[in-house]
Amino acid sequence: MSSGSPLPPSHDPLKNLYVACDPFQPARDDQYVDTSAARGGSSVVRKLLEHVRFATDDRGYARTFVCALLSGHIGGGKSSELNAFAACLQKPEQSKLAGRYLPIHLNAEDYLDPYDADSEEFFLALVLQLAATLRDQVGIELKENYLVKRWDEIKTFLLTDVELQEGGISLGAAAVKFGRISRDPVARRSVREHLRPRMSSLLTEINQVLEAVRPQLRKKKPKDGGDCYVDVVIIVDDLEKVVRFGEQKSAEDSWRTLFVDRARQLNGLDAHVLYTVPLGLVRACGTELGAIYGRDPVVLPMIKTEERATHHPYAAGLVSLREILRKRAGDTSLDDIFAPEALTWLLDFCGGDVRGLMKFVRAAVTTAAGSQVTLRDAQQALSETISLFSTSIPKARWPKLAALDRSSDQQMDNGDADTQIMLRQLEILEYVNGGDGDDPFAEAAPWYAVHPIVRRLPQFRAAAAALDAQAKLS
Repeated sequence: MSSGSPLPPSHDPLKNLYVACDPFQPARDDQYVDTSAARGGSSVVRKLLEHVRFATDDRGYARTFVCALLSGHIGGGKSSELNAFAACLQKPEQSKLAGRYLPIHLNAEDYLDPYDADSEEFFLALVLQLAATLRDQVGIELKENYLVKRWDEIKTFLLTDVELQEGGISLGAAAVKFGRISRDPVARRSVREHLRPRMSSLLTEINQVLEAVRPQLRKKKPKDGGDCYVDVVIIVDDLEKVVRFGEQKSAEDSWRTLFVDRARQLNGLDAHVLYTVPLGLVRACGTELGAIYGRDPVVLPMIKTEERATHHPYAAGLVSLREILRKRAGDTSLDDIFAPEALTWLLDFCGGDVRGLMKFVRAAVTTAAGSQVTLRDAQQALSETISLFSTSIPKARWPKLAALDRSSDQQMDNGDADTQIMLRQLEILEYVNGGDGDDPFAEAAPWYAVHPIVRRLPQFRAAAAALDAQAKLS
């Protein structure tokens, strides 16, 4: 999920905005917006940088290794935050870090089948991403070590006969080929069978390679001509999207196996590491994760667009969303692209879900008959999402959604199986008030709201009316 380079602009502003609003591409440096004011007032990037800063000495060398967890709704903006974090790691003058760090940025979706993943291919993917980044960014080629030998042993499962006959592919160049394992269950099974007996030594050897690479990083000028790197930081994005791990059948059991039962493996790398974890797991057993990893998970809530319980508009959140779109629109004013009521409609009904907003904008510009998106275009842009919510929510969940909306505290029972599903399917969105009061406990505690589209559906209104009628009788 690389954000890639900006494409040449079209003469059509609507086409340019369509391309810029790819829901699966995180924000580039020039598109990033700090939305912390509408996400509880605390910057995710700053939190992660502080973890690294306090774990290192005045030269930037690690005194202890940080293993951090980042969570939030899928599509809520975690990848954009991680891209901004990775950029700051390479700019000590801005980040206040003691030195420049090399991000080893692994997108799990590029390597793993989310419905059939296990530790073997995850750590192999990490090895290949490490080797590729060192080669491409610093010109360091990993040679003559255990990891190279392991690659030589398993590359027959992943390379074509032609590639093997041509001499194979080095470890540093292998990352581009490893994506085949996510599409080939036979190759995946062969790799697992070969690596499983060697997993304990594989982790040890990764750490030995990391230790051997550090002196080279600190001496060798990187290819971009900047200062030498003092260390690496491993960033593993999209790991929360794995829903079948090991032998487990359910997403919840898979998450627990990966992040709790296999925590010693994830926590065993001798490097600063950051993993993305599912929001449902954090809300079900966050204190346990905090104890296992030595620090509580950092959660990125949705951008708050309305006030708790009252549904009154929240100005800071709406401003943040407008700024996100303004940067995507480039040199074209949003006023030229959207009729005022059309933009308001899209911002109100995305619920602060950035990916949802990107999808709505794309649908709206393709619907527009003229050069500007009208209110009717914006309304039609929601039609598919309305249909999906209307048909996918079982009858038994509507009373729970209505009860949440009518509750005074806007809290859900995280022990309820439906809660996990509603969080995952964005029927419920998580927010944090941040500085809205003098009580630090209330300020930091998350709360939940029914997605604004769901609130307008007939099934929800019927469930809410029934709940209101019952309350009057009691």
